[in-house]
Order: sequence, then structure tokens, then C-alpha cells
Amino acid sequence: MFRGRFEIAWVLANVLGSAVGFGVFALLAHGLVSPHDEVHPTLSQVGAHTFGLLPAGAIIALAQQRVLARYARLRRWFAFAMSGWITGAFLFGAYVLRPPFDFLFAYAAAGMVLEFALRPIGKGRMQQACPGALVTGLLFSAGSFVGMLALSLAARAFGLRLGEPGEDVVRHIITMVLGGVFIGAAIGALSARRVAKHVVGEKAAT
Repeated sequence: MFRGRFEIAWVLANVLGSAVGFGVFALLAHGLVSPHDEVHPTLSQVGAHTFGLLPAGAIIALAQQRVLARYARLRRWFAFAMSGWITGAFLFGAYVLRPPFDFLFAYAAAGMVLEFALRPIGKGRMQQACPGALVTGLLFSAGSFVGMLALSLAARAFGLRLGEPGEDVVRHIITMVLGGVFIGAAIGALSARRVAKHVVGEKAAT
């Protein structure tokens, strides 16, 4: 019973965190610098993306933390690390490898940070934590792929036109919020059982 309630709350937290987080990202990144040059990005464009990604990562972390804090001991650095690693991974994916690696890398980083924040980290334990972090990172990355695919299929089915480079910020906000809903639902569903195992272990130990 507890595990089922937790998993539902976990999925909802990720939906809310990703939708609000990337809505804020779109508002700042596309509101401050528009239109975007996707082929030859400017320094101001990279700066606007960074300025938008930092709070987006923090919002995702805080939404997760609100659910997890009732049952597990998270590291104090969790929100800061999530914000920084999502930002760095997204920028690397966007400007080095090109989309969709921005979201794939950002959520992979988010999953790895989450795993390290949930595990006891100390002498001799880092080696055990790394494989687990890789697994959680892959689950989050797979969730972002499924979410983006679902958004694309839904847009095609319902005739929705997603935000394109050079369009107004409102359309980008709508696109990012919808993408956050789909991605959040996918990563939440794919990672719920794994995260619940950490939570059940912590709960049993207290």
C-alpha cells in the first residue's frame, strides 16, 4: 500500500517539476533572447539558456525532494547539484551534439544526481554507487526519449504546432510545459520502482 502511494506521488512530482521547470526555462531562455540562432548560437543565447536552466533544474529537484523528504534522507547538496548538472549536461547536448541530446543528457544527469543523493556516500561506497547511478541515469534518459516521442505523436495526432526557432515566447512556453508533462510522466513511471526501493529501505531503517 505504502509503495503504491509513493510511486503515484513520485510520478506526479516529476510531472509537476518538469512542467514548471521547463516552462520557466522557456520563459527566460526564449524571452530574453529571441529569435534563437540554432545553427550559430550567440554568446547571449548561451547565457540565456544557462540563466533559464539553473532554476529549471532546481525546480525539478525541489519537486522530487518534497516527496522524498518524508521517507528518505537526501544530501543537502541535492538541489544545487541537480541545478548545476542539468544545466551543464543540457548545454553540452544542445551545442556540442545537438538536440535531442540536450534533454537526453540533462535527464541522464538528473537521474545520476538523484541516485548519489539517495545513497550513503563514504569511504568504499562510491564504487558501489556508480553502477546504480548509471542505471538511474539511463532510466531518466529513456524517460526523456519516451516523453519527447509521446509529445511528437500527440502533436501530430491533434494537429498541434510546437514552438520553432524564431517564434514568440508563448508558443515555446506551451511546448516546454507540454514536453515537461510527458517527460515527467515517463521518467517518473520508469524510475518509480527503483526509487521506491531506496525509500522502503530508509523507512525500514528508521
